[in-house]
Amino acid sequence: MGDLNAKVGREYDGFQGTIGKFGIGVRNDNRRRLLELCGASGLSITNTYFNHKLEHKTTWVSPNGLVQNLIDYVIVNQKWKKSILDTRTFRGCRRVPSDHKLVISKIRIKIQANQEKRRTIKFDVDNLRNERVKQQYEVKVGGKFAALIGMENMDMDSEESWAILSSDTKDVATEVLGYKRINSKPWFSDEAKVLSEEQQRLRVQVDDKQDLEKKQQLKRRRNRKLRELSDRMKHDQNMFWKERATKVAVAMEIGESRAMFAAVRFLRNASQEKVWRGVHGMLDEDGNLVTDEMEKRNLFARYFERLLNVDTTRYWDKKKKKSIADLNEALEVQEEDISAKR
Repeated sequence: MGDLNAKVGREYDGFQGTIGKFGIGVRNDNRRRLLELCGASGLSITNTYFNHKLEHKTTWVSPNGLVQNLIDYVIVNQKWKKSILDTRTFRGCRRVPSDHKLVISKIRIKIQANQEKRRTIKFDVDNLRNERVKQQYEVKVGGKFAALIGMENMDMDSEESWAILSSDTKDVATEVLGYKRINSKPWFSDEAKVLSEEQQRLRVQVDDKQDLEKKQQLKRRRNRKLRELSDRMKHDQNMFWKERATKVAVAMEIGESRAMFAAVRFLRNASQEKVWRGVHGMLDEDGNLVTDEMEKRNLFARYFERLLNVDTTRYWDKKKKKSIADLNEALEVQEEDISAKR
């Protein structure tokens, strides 16, 4: 809000979103500077968006009362433009001697509480497949149950007993099983991790070197590592998705519905993970899954070769014969008409 001595005028073409269609007066030189500033900063001049009487739009009156202008503006960010309900001036609020009118805006803002999303922590129950971990977990949980059974003579209700049982079980699971780690790139192998660390180390050396020749040598070494890392990541992705597809097929054959649906859910939700766009497979002519890049390119080449290389000689020969037959028929009809007229 402020006295900017800029007359935006009535024309708003080319500045939609910055000014409305209810401006007044003739524009001056400061108009261009103000509109460029608002357009570059994503601001809106709210005085020009509401249709009021002229006396409720003008913000400045000359000492003789003959000249009125709109030069005081309430400017807001465009994302808050819908929160401005009205902007207008009031003539009667002149307790302070001034040639400017009071400008008031009505604002409606919906304030929402910042609700923190609580992250659900899951225990890594897959570790129970390891017999050693499973026995360790059973021994420690059994010890906690024995201690709880020994407390039966104490005066405790069911809620207190459940709280102790739940807390002890969680403590044992945290100690023995641990938490399930969320890996956004499950296909990232140890070899790729080593290559990534090496190229990071080379990048630091490139930044620290002052000798241009040595810096160029380090850059070439780092570029080679980056190419190796890219190839390794592509290979790891292809192998990862092949393994997932194989798990689904094997689970279907042996009748393990739980493992099958778990693998299918993972594949269905794969788009929500941070995976590359080129990892999804294709089916070839025999219905087999193809994930290798070169095989997919060859598959596309064969498809378009069949699509575009069609033998069209029969079609054009047939069309040509039909055109000649139509022409002969038309000539015969024309000769019959001529003979009839004679």
